[in-house]
Amino acid sequence: GIERYPNNYMRIYNRWGVVVWETQGYGGLTGEENVFVGISSGRSTVGSDKNLPTGTYFYMLVRVDPDSGITLNDNGYLYINK
Repeated sequence: GIERYPNNYMRIYNRWGVVVWETQGYGGLTGEENVFVGISSGRSTVGSDKNLPTGTYFYMLVRVDPDSGITLNDNGYLYINK
């Protein structure tokens, strides 16, 4: 359902709090565009376009409700297993 919230921003952090991936407009128009696939967007610990190592990551998704204009925050953990 992310396509219902086109005004959004996603960040994914490693266990040391370093941003390893971020984007604006997560999900795109179909919900399947511009999504995280376990590849770094090029930060200090992992070079751009490199697969992230197995482990736990933290995500933060900020989205704006198009009807009310209210900012909604979602966050949690994801695990990459290769």
